Amino acid sequence: MKTTRVPSPRVIRELLGFTATLMDEYWGQMQLDAPTGRVAWMGPVPVPVWLGIGRDFTEHWVHGQQIRAAVGAPGLDDDYYLGTVLRVFIWGLTCHYRSKTGPDIDLVTEFTGEAAGVWTLQRRSESWDLTESRVSAASTLVGLRS
Repeated sequence: MKTTRVPSPRVIRELLGFTATLMDEYWGQMQLDAPTGRVAWMGPVPVPVWLGIGRDFTEHWVHGQQIRAAVGAPGLDDDYYLGTVLRVFIWGLTCHYRSKTGPDIDLVTEFTGEAAGVWTLQRRSESWDLTESRVSAASTLVGLRS
């Protein structure tokens, strides 16, 4: 069997379209809240299926942004793309802060702009929890324009 060194742009587009359809069908059959394998940046614990799918989406988006920057194409910065990526990445905070100790705290992160959203990271009794809402009396507020 011979291999090709550089597939044409048309072949690449068709392969991406074909595999995207297969992945959509595969993911469409899954129970999104069921536990699955781990996501490296979320730590060693199992995560819900939707977060694993989100990880795949963020990897596709990050590499796509790099390619777009390299060829001078506009980025995918609207709420559908950037908003989804930020909503997935924000869940990594629980893993990042897992080893941090100290008093109870409420950390509110708010994105404004195209990809708006509000999350509260709460430390209570030696554990961290993230909710997609704002608590009324936050200890710390982080505001980012998306």
